[in-house]
Amino acid sequence: MEEKRRTIGYVCPSCHQSVAADRSLFSLSVGHMKLPCPCGKSEFLVDYLEGGGYQFSVPISSAFPAPPAERLIR
Repeated sequence: MEEKRRTIGYVCPSCHQSVAADRSLFSLSVGHMKLPCPCGKSEFLVDYLEGGGYQFSVPISSAFPAPPAERLIR
């Protein structure tokens, strides 16, 4: 039986290189996963939550500042 897989990727805000990895759903559910850029200046983080969901920490560029707290979706 073939395991389901997902491709995760992002564009590094520092060097603008695309970074991607192919992971099985099992490996994503084990816990914390890091996807660092080869330049060493950013990384994409994935954490599995106990309720069955995922939390993503995505690097952003300072050219696109985060929205004010009152505009965040809760």
